Amino acid sequence: MQIQSAFILAAGDPSSVFEGLDTTAGTAGYDVSVYPDITIDIRRVMDVILGLLGIILFFLLMYGGFMYLTAAGDEKKTQKGKDTVRTAIMGLVIVVAAYAIVSFLFDQLFLPTGNQGDIKDITDVLNS
Repeated sequence: MQIQSAFILAAGDPSSVFEGLDTTAGTAGYDVSVYPDITIDIRRVMDVILGLLGIILFFLLMYGGFMYLTAAGDEKKTQKGKDTVRTAIMGLVIVVAAYAIVSFLFDQLFLPTGNQGDIKDITDVLNS
């Protein structure tokens, strides 16, 4: 902790350190306007996987309903249709819950903190 504080004191304002890094990277020919972020890629993959699971479970729900409606009084087909619908609904609930939990965790763990420029402080809002 003391070493970090010494570096920050030596560098002055921490934002000037990042500005200097951006300047150096730009001079070296790197595009500093786009920062690759692995969390964006992970979130996209998660969205695709959970979306596909949701579509599959929706079609299973439709299939189970079709089996139930076309059972024509056959107890085994009726029970199989009910079980398919029940399983599809439980799967949809699990997929929606998983999506909500993962989205919440990503937002809490990987969102930047602090003043982000265009976000106004409460005193700025009250004084304007």
